[in-house]
This record gives sequence, structure tokens and C-alpha cells, in this order.
Amino acid sequence: MATVLLCATTAAALAGAASPLASLQNLLLLAAAAAALTPGGAALSAVLLAAGSADWWPGAVLLAVPVSMLAAQRAQQPGSRPSRARTPQQAPLKQLAAYWVLLATTLAALLQLARLLPPPAGAQLSALLGLGGWQPFVPPLQQSSGSSDPLAWAFPQFRPFFQYVLAVLPAATMLPLALRFPGRPDLLLAAGALLRCILHPQPRLAMAALWAALLPLGRQHLGGGTVVAWFGLGLGAALLLTSDVMQLWLGSGGGNANFVYGMNLLWGGLQVLLLLRLLRGAARAEAQPSGGSKGEATAAGRQRQAAATDAAVEASGQKAD
Repeated sequence: MATVLLCATTAAALAGAASPLASLQNLLLLAAAAAALTPGGAALSAVLLAAGSADWWPGAVLLAVPVSMLAAQRAQQPGSRPSRARTPQQAPLKQLAAYWVLLATTLAALLQLARLLPPPAGAQLSALLGLGGWQPFVPPLQQSSGSSDPLAWAFPQFRPFFQYVLAVLPAATMLPLALRFPGRPDLLLAAGALLRCILHPQPRLAMAALWAALLPLGRQHLGGGTVVAWFGLGLGAALLLTSDVMQLWLGSGGGNANFVYGMNLLWGGLQVLLLLRLLRGAARAEAQPSGGSKGEATAAGRQRQAAATDAAVEASGQKAD
């Protein structure tokens, strides 16, 4: 995990040339995941995650779910402080609840701080964290179509519907995955990064650097290298051809918007197929008798052996009676 986070940090820093804001967000999100793996770093992780998700606060759930699970797992490890008056089942739930409360409080504080600061300072904070990128409560646009508004293309009468869909989709996709894979926060972290790039109202190229660097967390579920290579070729072709078809459409007038739409459809569709392949591979691995890890198989074997020993002792006691 530490090696993957280091590689992801390097990739996010290199992607800063395309979008400095997205690169800063990637670094904040990776720092949040790294802080969740350190003892007592849950509070810092929640603050960093809120700062990295401030441009689209409904989408914070995509990475907050796996990162909070990582923090809860780290708190249960032997090196962490023992919790007093807590059962083993209650401790992770309290850790998760505390993480989510702190995350929501930090998000609300950042949004309120941008409103309370003087206009120049508030504008700088909004530009630094991208607070203006998600505006769920602004009135419908009539004539202005500012580039900072992700719903500038929507008709006023349909605007509330799209706001509701964009706000609900992250939770509707990530929460069922967390219930399906409760013991795999590393897998959910890679899936959440992919979903963030797919569902974001204003996706940027630098966001792809985040999921591409975190994808090794689920590499055993993606199949052979040939499959990954084909996905990489398709995604690369979509990126390279997008600029060409834009020039063909807007520069020489030899094409139309359907070419750009096709490249965007290819880019998004391949990401969805990659996500499905990752999740299906993980589900198949869990369904197989030997699909778990060696540690899980050893623990399961010990439990079965202990149960068999208890049954044998109980049977011998009944015979003696």
C-alpha cells in the first residue's frame, strides 16, 4: 500500500501540468489515505480529504468510504491504542462515525469560511480548493453560462433534476460496494478513484492519474497484462484523438460535434468497463474456495480446526456421561 501511494503521489505531481487544481486535489486525497494508515492520523485524514473533495462535496463519499475503513482497520491493529469499554464490534463503528462527523464538519467549515472571509481572500480560497466548482443551491441560469458552473448546459427547468442525480450517484454506487466488499478498503480505494473520474461534473485529465496509479491495488483481479494493455491503448487513443477531432471541428470545419462526443464516449465507456472488470474479478476471487488471501485461509482453517476440536470434546463428554 505504501509503495502504491508513493507511485500515485509521483503520478499526481507529474499530472499538474494539465491541471494544477486537479493535481493539488490528488495530492490532498493521497495524503488523506496515507494519514489514515498512520497511528492517530484519522483526524488529519478527514481534514485532508475534505479539502481535496471541496470542489464536489457529494463525491467525497467515493473516497471517504474506503479511507475511513482504512482508518478503522488501522485503529484495530495491535500497535494502536487500546479502546476502553468497547467491544470488538463497537470499536470500528465508533471509529467510522467519528471520521464521518469530522469530515462533514470540515466540509461545512470550508464552505462557510469562504463566505465569511473578505471577498479577495474568499475568492483565493475558492480558487485554491475549487469551492466554486459545485453550486447546488444557485438559482437557474438564464443568460450567463460561466465555465465554473458544471450545469451551465442544463435547461433551467431540468436543473434541479440533474443536481439531484449528481448528488445521489456517488453514495448510490459506493455504499453498495462497501457492503459487498467490507474487508477490502484497498479495492474500494481504486474503485472510488475510478468512479470519481467517471461521475465528476467537471472531469479533468489529472483525475485519471489518480486511479491509474491506484489501480495496482486490484491488479490481481484485472486479468493478464494483455487485457490491461488493450485498455491502456483504448484510453490513450481516446485522449490523443480528442485534440485532433476538436481541431478538425473547430479549426478546419471538416467535422462536427459527434466526433468529440464519440471520443468522450470511448473514454468514459472504457473506464466503466475497467471498473466492472475489477469488481467482477474481486467477486469471483471471493466466491472461489481458495480465492482469499493466505492469511484469511489460515484463519479460516484455524477456526474450523477449533470447531472440530470442540465438537470432539463435547462428543467424548457425552459418551463418558
